Amino acid sequence: MNAPAEFLDYYAILGAAPTADEQTLREAYREAARSFHPDVNKSSGAAVLFRDINKAYEVLSDPQRRMDYDLLWRDRSASAPEVASKVRAIASTVSSPTRIFPAQA
Repeated sequence: MNAPAEFLDYYAILGAAPTADEQTLREAYREAARSFHPDVNKSSGAAVLFRDINKAYEVLSDPQRRMDYDLLWRDRSASAPEVASKVRAIASTVSSPTRIFPAQA
């Protein structure tokens, strides 16, 4: 199974661990959605992040889609760090991006 070229880490977008349970994902989604809703956050990149937050939750809240995503996530290509850096660049244009993109270890 090949990962798509524009593969986003939905867990990082929500600020949740891959082992997070359904309730933890829901809480992370609600917090991120409140922070980056375009009606609340007027930053230029907030609408893009809000769309990605919704997509992440849409996939991770469905057990079958989450299982499929997890398979892709484990097999993602070597270019994933490049994609992640692009997403972090977008996040840097909005207020409080650290909730969505925690510091790298």
